[in-house]
Amino acid sequence: AAEMEGKAQGDDMARVLSALSAPRGAIARALSPFANAMTDVTGFGLAGHLSRMADASGLSCEIALDDLPIFDGAEELAAKGVRSTIWAANRAAVEATLPETPRAALLFDPQTAGGFLAAVPSDKASHALAACSEAGAEARVIGTMTPRTSVTLTCR
Repeated sequence: AAEMEGKAQGDDMARVLSALSAPRGAIARALSPFANAMTDVTGFGLAGHLSRMADASGLSCEIALDDLPIFDGAEELAAKGVRSTIWAANRAAVEATLPETPRAALLFDPQTAGGFLAAVPSDKASHALAACSEAGAEARVIGTMTPRTSVTLTCR
């Protein structure tokens, strides 16, 4: 959205485009032995994919906003109100209790080539992270699945 509005910085966009065009096969192969569920983050945004994964599992999800990987410049653009045309629909589709912050707003940003989201049992998380590192891919734990509540997505 920021690129289309002419608000994105060139260096930031170069890093984004480089990341978005990177092959994803190695990380998919690294995660697959450990993941109970896995998807690539696309038009529904991270929150939408988390919500769908939690709903399909009969669970809720608690995420740590500070642990989310965010591209340089994205949070600043979100603070200025830069949003995709489908951001509002993505936000309305998720039952979430979140702070009204730029970082939380990015959860609903639609992606065209986002990273992978994998549900990995906590006792296998360190092994999954190590496998990703060995494959040359960055990965991190961003939250936990929790017993189902009336809200699908919360932050800690």
